[in-house]
This record gives sequence, structure tokens and C-alpha cells, in this order.
Amino acid sequence: MAVPFQKNQSLNSQKSLDSEKALIASVLSDNDKIESVLPIIKPAMFYNSFHALVWERIVSLYKTGVPVDLTTLKSNLENGDTPSGTPASEIIGFFDCMTTPSHAVQYAKNVYEKSELRRLSELTYKIQESIGSSNVDTSRYLSNIHNTIGDILSIHGDDSFDLKGTISNAIQDMQNKDGTIRFGYSNLDGMVGGMRRGEITVIAGRPGHFKSTMAINLVHSLLERGYKVLVFNREMKNSSMMQKLLVSNSTQVSYSRVVTGTLNENDKVDINVTADELSDKYGDNLIMKDRSNDFESTVALIRQIRPDVVVDDYIGLTTLRHIEDPRLRTDAVMKEYKMLCKSYDMCAILVSQLNRKCEDRPNKRPIPSDLRESGSIEHDAETILFMFYEWKYTGAGSKNGEYGLDIVVGKNRYGKTGIVELGVLGDKCKIYDHHSVALADNYEMEEFVKDERKLQKDKDNSRVSESVSHDTEQQAIPLA
Repeated sequence: MAVPFQKNQSLNSQKSLDSEKALIASVLSDNDKIESVLPIIKPAMFYNSFHALVWERIVSLYKTGVPVDLTTLKSNLENGDTPSGTPASEIIGFFDCMTTPSHAVQYAKNVYEKSELRRLSELTYKIQESIGSSNVDTSRYLSNIHNTIGDILSIHGDDSFDLKGTISNAIQDMQNKDGTIRFGYSNLDGMVGGMRRGEITVIAGRPGHFKSTMAINLVHSLLERGYKVLVFNREMKNSSMMQKLLVSNSTQVSYSRVVTGTLNENDKVDINVTADELSDKYGDNLIMKDRSNDFESTVALIRQIRPDVVVDDYIGLTTLRHIEDPRLRTDAVMKEYKMLCKSYDMCAILVSQLNRKCEDRPNKRPIPSDLRESGSIEHDAETILFMFYEWKYTGAGSKNGEYGLDIVVGKNRYGKTGIVELGVLGDKCKIYDHHSVALADNYEMEEFVKDERKLQKDKDNSRVSESVSHDTEQQAIPLA
């Protein structure tokens, strides 16, 4: 049996002892309360080792169907391995406590919380003990603390099942317009219905099929509707993602001019105006992280920020200290995200790569088995959206040409699957409701560039003309 942390015995020690005595006394008075506290309490949570032993024996007797009272417990302890110096007669002292059996669940929660506080104290002690060491893993310690605090907070809810309350919550969720979060694309929302809080959407595709661009456009759509979004950029830097976000929202700037460093003065003005607009609109609703792929830190940050939506680009780059195998790591990450979504009433958009199998097929449209580590992703996600850019394979033979982008709905837990036709303009880092809209936007950009070039040419010609005129005037001046 685990022995509770003892380095700081003064930490609510008397309160711990009182809570433990009250819990034991309440269930001895009313055995019916044992069932309600079993999910909360384990022997290792007791501060006093004798109390832990007594609880073990109470549970053992209860599970065998033996009534648990002073007589049966005393007999069990005397016939068992009771520690020397701890006479079984001490159980009589439990009845000295003024307890109310109906409060057994609350007593159990008190015992749990005191145990967690001791665990938190131990973690804090270890951090202090490690200060000055060159091998300190601060991120890990902080993650452990966040996880511990999260566990402590979770106990405050009543674990008992309330049928009427559950029905009421279900009706409220059905009527809650915010319960479903739309993607922002009419055809896609029409087929899938959007995202639901507590659930996972996976965006998957081969390289070059606009997975990250889709993620960026979804981030923008969510922010426009006032949702708090936490983005983990595991493949690109925050600045790179922000550049694409700025380009997609600008009037005229192309991404190619950004990456080649050929922005003109009008581009710079446009970008600065866009940046000011986004800063004012988004405020504190956008948080981006790119410094670590450590998933323990990811969990800690989600617990801290409590976003409406998490966007993770992409989960294949996450690391877990205790898991090296990619498949097992993906399993663990998916299951953790599942619990986080449920616990914090949020959605998760997880970006994933596809394996190479689809490249070898005549029909290269992706299917669920193309997912890397497909077992866990396919099982745990409610929705799987495959990005398919046909132009990459067939060029001029593509159905909707260069501006057509297909979303293959490979899994939809609540509705039909199929293909949603969208549009894409890569140089604008933008995805549209239809390829025709992308084509029109590109035409407008081209016309804008033509007008801009004409204007610049006119300015250059004007300067040349002025220069020639000036030279002519100089030549016309008579010599003295």
C-alpha cells in the first residue's frame, strides 16, 4: 500500500485525519453509502496508514456481501495483517466523530482533495529541490502541476447520475445555437453540419493539398465569429502562419511576393492596414504556440486557456516522453484530445498526414486507410476531411481546373459522406465556397496588378518626359 507523502506533515494534517475519520464513521453507520464513494476513494489517498488499512477491509467486506459494522470489521482486522502497535480496538474511536451519513460523498471528496494537495506539495518540493540542477525539466514539472490541479478541480462535480438533470442538459444542448460550431463553408456545413463541442475533426491529406491553408482559413472563420482559438504550429513558425493569415485577408498581396521579398509599397500599406484590422477584431481570442512539440505542455496549456477550438498542425510531430513508437504515440494523443474535448467543452481540429499508398492508385482520392496510424485516428475522430487537389496530379484534366479543391468527407458520425467541391487560390492562401469564386478573385487580382503596372508605367513615362523636357529647356537657354 502506498504511503502518503510525509515531508510536510503539517499541511492540513489534522483536517486530513478528521475527514478520513468522518468518512469511515459515515459508511459504518450506513453501508448503503459505500457504493457512492467507491469511484472517488482509494486506500492510497489516506493520510493515515491505519485509516487506509481500515478502508481496504471495509471495501473487501462490502464486496463479499458481509454487513460492515463494528463487530465484522474488528474481527477482520484481528484475523488479518494488522500492523503491530495499531490495535483493532482503535476503530471504536471512529464513532466519536459527529458525522452525518448522508454527507459521505462530501467526506470522500475532502479526503480526495487533501490527498491531491499533498501530491501537489510533493511536486512543488521536487521542483524546489531541483533548482540549480542543470538537468531540470521545467516544462515537465509545470505540466505535472497543471495536470494535478486539473484532477483536483474535476472532483468538485457530483459523480451521481441525475436523470432529470441529464434530460434537461440534453434539451438545452439541442436548443443551444453555440453547441455546433460551423466551418464557415456553406456546402461543407450542409453535408457535415459543422463541429460539435466535445468532439474531434481531422483534416488529412498528402503534402501540397492545402491542409495547412484549410486550417488557417478555418482559424479566420472561427475568429470572425468570436470564438477563442488556440493554435499549435508544429510544422511552421507562428510568424509564417501569421503571414499567410495576413495575405488571405489582404486586398491585393500575393504570398509569392511575400516569400520572394518583392513586396511593393502598396503591398506594405495593404498588409499594415490588414494587420491593424485583425488585431482590433481578434483581440485575445487568438493564441499561437510553435516552440515545443511536447504534448505534456500542450495539455497544460489547454487546461490553462480553456479555448473554444484547438487547431493542431500537425499531430504526427507531437512527442511524448514515455512513448517512442509512432502508432502508440498517436493512440495516446488522440485519446487525450478526446478527454480534453469532453472535459473542457471544446472542439479540436487535428491536421494529419496521409501515407503514400494513395499515390500508387489510379484513383488517388484518399480513403480512411490512407491515414498514418489510421486505427486511432479513424476510430476516435467524429469527422474526417480529406483534402484532394486534383490539379496536382492531372493538370489541365482536372474537373474544375486549377482553382478546384475537393473535400472528401471520409467519416461523418452523424450524417452522410461524399465530396464537397470548394475553390482554392494558393497565392492568396485562401479557400473559397466554390472554384468559380476563386477564379473570379484571381481575375480581380490580375486586373488589379495590370492597373497597378499601367499606373507605374505611366508614372515612369511621366518622369522620363519631365526629364527630357528639362534637358530641352536647358539646351534652349542662349549663351551669354
